[in-house]
Amino acid sequence: MDVQFEYKTFGSHLRSLIALPLLAALLRQPTVAVMTLHGVIEHDSLRGERLGQVKWFGYLVSMRLALTLFRLTIVHSERMRGSLLRYGSSRALVVPHASGTVDCANRDGLKKEILFFGFIRPSKGISNLIAGFNDLRKARPGVRLTIAGSIRSEQEAAYLSSLRRKVANHGLTDSIDFKIGYVSEATKQALAKSASILVLPYTDRFVEVSGVAHDLAGSGIALVCSDTPRFSEFRDKIECLKVRPSPEAIAEALEQLLTDSERAHSLSRNLANFARATSWERVREVRLQIYNELLTSSKLQRPPTAF
Repeated sequence: MDVQFEYKTFGSHLRSLIALPLLAALLRQPTVAVMTLHGVIEHDSLRGERLGQVKWFGYLVSMRLALTLFRLTIVHSERMRGSLLRYGSSRALVVPHASGTVDCANRDGLKKEILFFGFIRPSKGISNLIAGFNDLRKARPGVRLTIAGSIRSEQEAAYLSSLRRKVANHGLTDSIDFKIGYVSEATKQALAKSASILVLPYTDRFVEVSGVAHDLAGSGIALVCSDTPRFSEFRDKIECLKVRPSPEAIAEALEQLLTDSERAHSLSRNLANFARATSWERVREVRLQIYNELLTSSKLQRPPTAF
């Protein structure tokens, strides 16, 4: 059994931290239990949060206990594995998050369309993106931005309202489109196909990976992302451009890609190659190999090599 765990899997930090070691203990015998961690919290991840120190202590105790109970832990990046090593776990294996289908056909030159996709919340850095886009538009008046995604809480709804006001105050209503609500997989891929640049200027410090980046990596789009732990698996200036999540840095990176088609195409090609290497088919093969080895080995001395 493979338990998929994120630090709010059971609805809140507290409930999740209590449930995880209990679940691990229940599954330990006779099941061969594996845990896939979709995010790791470090002390810096909770900086500035209410009761951050209390949450950190609870997470540390809970995770250390759970790591001893599961036979193997799978994470999605070397950065995540490094975090678990600092927790004292030596039985973590990296299996990348699976990436979407590669389809880079019908790219007719460098378009002036920019895309943000994801949940609409403060940690996504969208306010900085709008401010940076405002600076960019002064030099590139034909450029357009689409902000697509959904909201899950009243706090996120309030944040969306503040973003709409910011767009109106900058006079960007005709240049920025909001597509809010459920977005189907087909619509998401169509949005990526209509854009040349995907911008993910997140400001959080959680050690995880970006599902959006993986989903759209094969679409032929160039990626601009923040230099935060979430994007550690992508190489700067090879699969993406990494920037400080500030308006000035975002605007500068967008300007570079909109004026240098060779660089933009190089980034998109390399990102598509990353998607091929981490396809659903490849990830499925590796996971099956791991599960089979765990089931047939009486005592696994070390985690098998995956990628």
